[in-house]
Amino acid sequence: MANGTLKVSNIETSSGSGTITIGQSGETITIPSGATINLSNATQTGVGGENTPAFHAKTTSDISVANTTNTELVFPSEDFDTASAYDTSNGRFTPQTAGKYLIVSCIVIKVLQDGSEAMLQIRKNGAFNDNSAQKDLVGKNNYNANLSASTIVEFNGSSDYVSIFCYHDGGANKNVQGSFGAFKIIGA
Repeated sequence: MANGTLKVSNIETSSGSGTITIGQSGETITIPSGATINLSNATQTGVGGENTPAFHAKTTSDISVANTTNTELVFPSEDFDTASAYDTSNGRFTPQTAGKYLIVSCIVIKVLQDGSEAMLQIRKNGAFNDNSAQKDLVGKNNYNANLSASTIVEFNGSSDYVSIFCYHDGGANKNVQGSFGAFKIIGA
């Protein structure tokens, strides 16, 4: 059969349902530069991937954190949780899909005293990792420490989890508010 160009405005199966195959094993289908593939209304499989599991949780009121105590924070309210992998009762994200995830958290520790140290930590399986912590030394009285941290964590897809810890040495119990989120990185 001779090479040629097929010009049509619509391709459908003769029955109106089923599978249409373009090309065969070993061939390359090329989409020319400037062409657009619109998949916005289609069910997509095998194309790129999705950044899921993913979640975002936040505080709804102050969390009290004791002086000089590493405290695991529990964010009780979820904006979304695509795989029910974040536990609002213990503050832990335990995705059941293996891979690398971007983990982020932001907190505010309220009303610290001059010279106080504050720290936000992202911990995998409870272990401290200095690459995922932010420290702040408060330089004036009655100061709010605004801390944020992010890191990439590889999960085994069964038992690995991450959680957020907070520390301060600002005297009495301090109130903390913030958020915690994560999503799976495509192709990593």
